[in-house]
Amino acid sequence: MQKIVIAMLFILLLSLPVLSQGTINAEGSLTATTVLWFYETEAILKFSGDLTLTGSIELSGEIVSFSATGASFGSGISNTKTLATTAWTLVKASGTTEGGVPIFIRGGTTAISSETDLTTLSLGSGTGLFFLVFELPDRLVYVRGDAEGTGSGTFVPPEDPLTMQIEGTGTFVFQGEVLAEEVASELDFKEALLLQLPWDLSTWPEELLAQLVDLILNPTLKEE
Repeated sequence: MQKIVIAMLFILLLSLPVLSQGTINAEGSLTATTVLWFYETEAILKFSGDLTLTGSIELSGEIVSFSATGASFGSGISNTKTLATTAWTLVKASGTTEGGVPIFIRGGTTAISSETDLTTLSLGSGTGLFFLVFELPDRLVYVRGDAEGTGSGTFVPPEDPLTMQIEGTGTFVFQGEVLAEEVASELDFKEALLLQLPWDLSTWPEELLAQLVDLILNPTLKEE
């Protein structure tokens, strides 16, 4: 059981959470609480936490630095035999550019991992995908790409005695591309947006995918 918990914590910490008009490079950190339920050959997790993001994004040929803080939540599933874990995460953050311009970031990530160091609670490294919206006063910028991350955690007494609970931290880096303006201009329609998300949508939990689409099209983040 402890092995599967460690693997799932790693995937949580990775899954946070930026074709081509420009590039984005960012790094961040996350603190999160994870609650786990176990069912025969699989374990289900739900998590929520706080995140920080810093980095730069290329806008109209200009490199703009930014920093933001916010929240994330999501769910995951893990095979207790293979330790293969998939997590789906929604994120929302607000901050400013280095010039003081307000910036709002929202979107989601998917991450898959089977790597973990079972002896130290050092959770190794892994990769994931992300799709984010950067909202500035005069424009919406859509970015997607790859993520890499590492994490660690500590078991704590659970609020629900039928579960296990972990308090964890992680660091991650994002590298990706800015969607071209002619593509981004169509993304206020659900059908066009779904075509640009970088995942097999059939792998997403239906309810969480609906929340992701609503979050991107409408700037809200409500944890169910």
